[in-house]
Amino acid sequence: MDMKVNPDLQKERDSRTFDVDELSNVIYENGERRNRRKEIAKYVENTPVLHRDCVPFQTRSEQYEAALRRGLKVFEFADECSWCKDDIVALLQMISSDCCFVLHLGLVIPAFDKLASDEQTAKWLPLCMQLQVIAAYAQTELGHGTYLPKLETTATYDTSTEEFILNSPTLTSMKFWPGGLGHSSTHAIVMAQLWVNGKCHGPHPFFVQLRSLQDHRPLPVVKLGQLSADGVYTRRGSEKSGMRRWSNLVQGAAQIARATAVCAGSARRGGPGEQESQVIDYQTQQMKLFPWIAMTFSFLFLRKHVEEVYNARTEEMNEGNYSNLAELHSVSAGLKALCSEQAWQGCDAVRMACGGHGALTASELPGIADYAKALCTAEGENTVMYLEAGRHLLKQLAAVRAGRRVADSIQYLGQPAYTSDIRASAEFANPAKVLKAFEGRAAAMIRHVALRMERCAAAGARDAMEAYDLSSVLLVDAAKAHSELYLLRAFAAGVATLTVSPHLARIFTALLTLQATYAITRSSGQFLQAGVLTAEQTQWAAEEMLQTFTVIRPNAVALMDAYEHPDVMLNSVLGCYDGNVYTRIFESVQKEPMNKSEVHPAYYKVLQQKLKNTKARL
Repeated sequence: MDMKVNPDLQKERDSRTFDVDELSNVIYENGERRNRRKEIAKYVENTPVLHRDCVPFQTRSEQYEAALRRGLKVFEFADECSWCKDDIVALLQMISSDCCFVLHLGLVIPAFDKLASDEQTAKWLPLCMQLQVIAAYAQTELGHGTYLPKLETTATYDTSTEEFILNSPTLTSMKFWPGGLGHSSTHAIVMAQLWVNGKCHGPHPFFVQLRSLQDHRPLPVVKLGQLSADGVYTRRGSEKSGMRRWSNLVQGAAQIARATAVCAGSARRGGPGEQESQVIDYQTQQMKLFPWIAMTFSFLFLRKHVEEVYNARTEEMNEGNYSNLAELHSVSAGLKALCSEQAWQGCDAVRMACGGHGALTASELPGIADYAKALCTAEGENTVMYLEAGRHLLKQLAAVRAGRRVADSIQYLGQPAYTSDIRASAEFANPAKVLKAFEGRAAAMIRHVALRMERCAAAGARDAMEAYDLSSVLLVDAAKAHSELYLLRAFAAGVATLTVSPHLARIFTALLTLQATYAITRSSGQFLQAGVLTAEQTQWAAEEMLQTFTVIRPNAVALMDAYEHPDVMLNSVLGCYDGNVYTRIFESVQKEPMNKSEVHPAYYKVLQQKLKNTKARL
């Protein structure tokens, strides 16, 4: 349905101060990729089975059947594009990964590339790609999930039969939460503790058949894969080699929420006076939205940086060099926690910024916010991830004090305590000065944790583990501070390498400054306690943050337009490109099954007699 663009929204697009095409090319890195994405969007628009506008009004069974059909269409598309990874990712983004077989596609198929032998890959990979077998990833147990060393499921190698015997001996060892396991999957990658000749070799993946390929019924007995007959254990691959999935998930959820909220805010009016103002003109509304627009772009540059780091480390590991693996794991753990946490906070903030309309299922915002919230637990619970990063930081601090070499990203731990020399609010737009402040905060917090552990040990802590536990809350905060520094560095480095017009450069400077000053205002106490900033300097940071709003305000809608999210992807009555929010809300409620009849059947069962009695009294 084509409608005239809402005048207020058109005014927003006309008032921009930069070239949207230029920014789109920055986001998608090249015109070819951008054009291909538009082709895929058109494919989705012309393929009704991929549409999701009816999902809010379907039963669970109807949603499952529709998701199965979308999943089949995704695999059909994968064959048509010769399994081009970028094309498949773009298609999944267009439908918000709302289809069956996503884990089969994103985890199982890559697992055969990274972990399987050539013989296993030759047998199973074609079957997986043709959906002749459908697999889930079964790691999390009822009692354990994030902490893999404590998984209870065992896989014991029987040398006499050359078989693995998988056993979940307790209720808490039951595999719980595996996506697709309940109804769709015929097989699963099962994580279990590997036992060979009486020795535990830790968690390993096993490819297990679960259901009959004839009638889909669960098998009465599950037979497992094989190892060498003599029981010799050989490691293949790295248990920490996959780290990218969180970045795509978080970035996609964040972008969609920002786009929806900004469009909705620009198209709505409210407030006192004869002529209501656009809601987005109010500074309080800008405070709800603009920091998350900046966050969206910071995630963009972080993703690019992390991919470069990941690819470099993968090359090293392929050559047998694992020296940077601990740093890679620490960085990915901290950033997973930080990005998922901020995405959830941002998604929920923009949902509330849309008022009551943001609570509509058809706005897509409740679902996006819930999805982002789930990411704080999935693929590593966030507190555990911060603690993983924090432990590594403490080890690196000890290494610095011992004069040993540490990674570039942690060398600031060797610097003396820092006090910022910023003397005016405008200096918070200087990335170098701001990054020094973030380094000073993180260093002070990490040193404080180490000092507290020493004091706890001196005060009679039973062992190092108790001293660690008594300092763990502070360690989470320190790891978060380091991760914020890493994110801001990636954002600043990405902006510094851009070759763009002065108009767009000004926008990026404002976004980077907003990202930094917003983080400072939210955590000003930490900067004060660390002695990095004074109270007056934190006030200057707040002033500079509000100053960035004047640059972002005329460009807010255009910044989100540059992502070129089509309506079929946003699937939102609020985020539609034409901005006709109220018309689309009204049309959406007509799809509600309860509105198909003027009198609901429940009236005759429950209310009819009661209301008839009322009529008699009148």
